[in-house]
Amino acid sequence: MKPEILIAAIYTPDQLAYYDDDFIVHHAPTPEEAEVAISNIGANVRAVVTVGSQAFTGAMMDAMP
Repeated sequence: MKPEILIAAIYTPDQLAYYDDDFIVHHAPTPEEAEVAISNIGANVRAVVTVGSQAFTGAMMDAMP
């Protein structure tokens, strides 16, 4: 089974597709959507992809393993 990742940034469909072969991708383009995703699937997420212009807080990281 492929590891699950959370992409917490605005990515185009082509950018998201880049990860599809190797990962189960969860896309949360806004901080609010990232919080919802973390509460729903955070226990399964093994990595987060984000960008510096998008807030991803320590509390969000603490909510995941």
